[in-house]
Amino acid sequence: MTEIPTHHQETYWQHAVIARPANRRTPHSKILSKQIADAIADRLGAYITVSDITYKPPNFLIHFTEPHLQRHALVTTKLQTRSCNLEMAPWSKQHELGQLPWIIATPPEALQINIDPLKILPIPRKAQTHAGNPILKDDYAETIGTNYELRAPDYSYLVIAELKDFYYKKFDIFRLSKNKTIQLLHLLQQCLQQFQDKATAISSTVESLAHNATDDNYKYLSDFAQRLHRSANHAYKNYTFIHDHIDLILQQPEEPINLHGFKKIPPLNQVPVPSSYTTRLKVIYTVATQAVYKAEATITAIETSTDQFEASVNIQGSTHKYSDVTYTNAASVEAAAIYYSLKHITNILGYQIVDLNYPTLAQLIVSINSLSLHIGLLQCCVSYATADMSQIYESVGHLLNEYSMTADDIPNTKYLDDAMKELDDTITNFHKSINSSADHFIDSKIQFISTTLDTEPLAVTPSRWINIDKPGNHQV
Repeated sequence: MTEIPTHHQETYWQHAVIARPANRRTPHSKILSKQIADAIADRLGAYITVSDITYKPPNFLIHFTEPHLQRHALVTTKLQTRSCNLEMAPWSKQHELGQLPWIIATPPEALQINIDPLKILPIPRKAQTHAGNPILKDDYAETIGTNYELRAPDYSYLVIAELKDFYYKKFDIFRLSKNKTIQLLHLLQQCLQQFQDKATAISSTVESLAHNATDDNYKYLSDFAQRLHRSANHAYKNYTFIHDHIDLILQQPEEPINLHGFKKIPPLNQVPVPSSYTTRLKVIYTVATQAVYKAEATITAIETSTDQFEASVNIQGSTHKYSDVTYTNAASVEAAAIYYSLKHITNILGYQIVDLNYPTLAQLIVSINSLSLHIGLLQCCVSYATADMSQIYESVGHLLNEYSMTADDIPNTKYLDDAMKELDDTITNFHKSINSSADHFIDSKIQFISTTLDTEPLAVTPSRWINIDKPGNHQV
């Protein structure tokens, strides 16, 4: 296992890939790490070792140092090793901590849990229609506000409501980074155009002088002018590539997916939840636990003392207690316990609960993952532009030194001196501006990868389910 830097871990992992076995029957993590390294090396044609792979159950973190390697590795989300298949996604702190459902592609049938929508649709107390759209309000909707619309009180709805603000914040930062990248590339295009225009003007003037002169020094100056012109023309060839980069960036999404129909749900411990709402969640919970553990789980809640409630679940003859903060009623703690348990099934075990709002949830997770790839593409473009600008800056510096030595012995070249100084100032200013823009992009990118999701990290904290039949922690 590679040693992870203690500072700026998000920056260290920013180009990484996170991978999980598509099934549970896998070899030892060290053996699989070696197989992953071999498979990645075959795909990229690049050298990668086991030391570049870190295992943090259930994830394998594959470290890359460049964004283009991440993009090439993820040309497909599946990776086949000698012993098993893995699913891959761009690294994110949220996936590493188990805060996001693991929705990468259509899973094997065994990992897809289908919920009958007729069993979880809300039974509305009111039904109104405006613009042809029905509004369904149940007891829970009325409890937390008359303007609240509960399309479907299913598991996916709860997850979408939890991720909505996080997603919009990430998208806003991505959009800002995208605009900064386009501005930087436009700056480089302007630099290339002005470099070519000024070099052409200087070369034409020198060639005219050299044509009418007999002094050998003018011949040397003419040779310099030709090199200056070739250098500008060579740099200008990248103008088309930069234009292609801009077109590629413009194909990235302009707007986030529309989640306005999913209203913010207050924490379940703050609002009394009606029993009808928990009843529908129990339907999902029963189907999910049967699919995952091959046994039905029953969950109940009791009032342990005045206004103190506790949930317990019985599965396969073992009883566990849900330990958490204070809740306002028994249904609230039941709903929270079910939600926490279902998150373990989808985020850690990798199952997909296909309920009413699952298509939107899948679209949301794919979009969150895609934003990381989009940021990687922007980084590739910025890195290319800054490298190109540095090469131009160094090339012009060498040409200026050559001009100084060549023009020393030629009289009356002040107009050429001024033209060369103007070229030097122009390239220097563009070099500073592009580097400054690149620094601003990096600031935005760090803000993007450092944006956190304010939910419990399932992958790194003990389960809230405490086995009350036998000491110790056990997740269900």
